[in-house]
Amino acid sequence: MKLLLTLIVVVISAVIIGFFVLSYLTKNNQPLGLVDTKLAACIQKPNCVCSEYPEDTSHFIQPIDLSEAGVRANLSSVEIISTIKEVITDAGGRLQENQGLHSDSLYLAATFHSSLFGFIDDVETRYDPKNNLLHFRSASRAGYSDLGVNRKRVMQLSDAIVRRLQ
Repeated sequence: MKLLLTLIVVVISAVIIGFFVLSYLTKNNQPLGLVDTKLAACIQKPNCVCSEYPEDTSHFIQPIDLSEAGVRANLSSVEIISTIKEVITDAGGRLQENQGLHSDSLYLAATFHSSLFGFIDDVETRYDPKNNLLHFRSASRAGYSDLGVNRKRVMQLSDAIVRRLQ
């Protein structure tokens, strides 16, 4: 019985240490950025959502159509991007300092950190003024499943952005 209890403690400790190591190893990574003027497609893990690729039904999430969302008319791109920045920081996101990597100023990248192990999720947005769409990509840097956290986060950010732009 004592051996079994010791084995359980060792396994649980190894799993917890593994999570901390995995979290630490992802801290130096960067969001993927734009690929041919679009947000990057999700890889085949369920810990990612993206609004750029409707054919990828398991990862697809609707972009915000600002024309249909009741957003005030005649908003400038600067006002829209400023609102997105405010919503992301109010939700606990940290905007990436290296926004200059993308010449398209209508792209933003931010990170969100989980409270327990400090896992990092990348949230990227791209405003398409031609179609008046706001696209999102949210993905976990580590692990396989996120239990729907990224999808839920994008839905909450979308709702908050639309409310502020109305």
